[in-house]
Parts: sequence; structure tokens; C-alpha cells
Amino acid sequence: MKLQWSRTRALLTGAALIVVTNAVVLAGVAYNRSGEPEAVLRLTERELRLSYWSWPDNENSSIDLQLSWRVARTQQDERLGYLYGGLDWLQPAQLQELGFDVSGDMQSNEDAQRVSRQPSRRVWVALEYDGPAYQAALEQARAALERATALAQANAGEEEFEQRLRAAQAGLEREKRIDSRLFIVDVGLDPDALRARHPNRQQYVMVPGRLRVSIQGPEGQQRPVAHVFDLDVDAIRVPYDYRDIVEPLTRAADATYYDRREPRFQATVNFGRRFEPWIVEVQSLQATQP
Repeated sequence: MKLQWSRTRALLTGAALIVVTNAVVLAGVAYNRSGEPEAVLRLTERELRLSYWSWPDNENSSIDLQLSWRVARTQQDERLGYLYGGLDWLQPAQLQELGFDVSGDMQSNEDAQRVSRQPSRRVWVALEYDGPAYQAALEQARAALERATALAQANAGEEEFEQRLRAAQAGLEREKRIDSRLFIVDVGLDPDALRARHPNRQQYVMVPGRLRVSIQGPEGQQRPVAHVFDLDVDAIRVPYDYRDIVEPLTRAADATYYDRREPRFQATVNFGRRFEPWIVEVQSLQATQP
């Protein structure tokens, strides 16, 4: 009798825990979506990437889109900060404000290792969509093509420079038509302070993430460089009402070959009071492409 009572109580306790947990989750979702959105971005497949989807047909299976972001680059070194790269525009004083100890001589192995071994820190990042950072990336790609063209002309007939030229041409085309236009342009500890610096809610959104520091640079010029290696906003679920637009694309044979095609859909994404995103509309772009 006692054993039966214990089992019954355990089952009831487990069921109650599930109910309470679901209620808390639903309350959080409702709060996040209440009132005016914190930001509204109209993104395309360039920023919301599909992965190859091979699960069996199942009406209850979810389809998620992966948020594709980049970081703003500097003119000093175009190789830094391309995709998931370094925020080389953050100065040591700014890194100190974010909680990193970057004191000491970075040319010293001891100090460099001490700085690199620091744990990551939670920060807020400002994501900019189709703004100055993207325009700068376009200009850098055009400048790279101009340099490659000049070198190819000065070294006519040499395959090395012809290859550089073809790579630069392809890079500019990807930048124009395919690569993500969503850039990390600012970092801070307070989302309200970031919003004050970037007030356009149709172009900028604040999301939490994690930052770490490593030592980069040639010998004698090493310095601390911050890296955003994780954002809390990763996958965004496609609502059931828009599965018919997105699901056929997940089964395409070239589902992951983003360097070969232009975006096939666009989505309106709201970011709520808890800075969590949800999709409110998806539209196909295929009918408008030649």
C-alpha cells in the first residue's frame, strides 16, 4: 500500500512539474511577445540559413532557420573579422570595461597566455542589418577586385594572378548577392546603452552572447583581440503556417550550397521584450527571380 502511494505521489509530482514548467515557458513567451517588438528585421535566406533536412515526413517536426551573422571588418586588415572572426576594432580600454584583464606586455609569452586563458564573458552585441558595415564590406570587395585586376594586368599570362583575379571577382559577386548582410557592429554590457547608440529598430537589434579574448598579430606586434563565439539567438523556428514555403527548400539537393544561389525567401522577424526572436511572416522570392 505504501509502495503504491509512493508511485502515485511520484507520478502526480512529475505531472505537476511538467505543467508548472510548461506554464513558466508559455508565460515567458507571452511576455516576450507582448507590447511593441523591441526590433523588427526583414531578413532573407542570406541571413536565415537552411540546413539539409533529412528527417522523415512528419507534420510535428519543426523546421529551424540558423541566424547567419558576420563581424565588421577594418580597412587595416581585411582578413580579420570576416565570418565569426575577431572584433579587432575593440580597443584594450574597451576590453577592460567589458571585464577582461588585458594589462601587461602582450609580447611576453607569460602575459599573452594569461590573457588568452581568461574565461569567456557574457555581453550584449548590436547586430546591424544592411547598413554601413555591409556597404563597407562591398567597398572592400570592390577594392580587392581593383587590386587583383591591376596585378593581373601587370603580370599578364601568369596563372597565379589570374587565379587571384577570379577569386576577387567571385568574392564581389558573393558579397553582392549571397553573403549575409547582418553584422556585429558594437558590444556592451547594457542593452539599453547599445540601443541608445543604435536607435533604428528596423536596422539594429540587441542580442546576448559570449565574448572571449585571444592574442593575435605578428611577432612584436601582438595584441588582444576579442571574438564573439556564441550568440543566444541561434535557431529561429518557422511557424506552421509557413512550412509550405520553407519545407520544400530543405529537401533540395543543393540545400547547403549557398555560394551558388540567391535567396529564395524572406522573413519578417520580431524581437520581443526579452530580445527573443520569432517569425511573423515568410514570403517566397523564387517567383521574382529570373
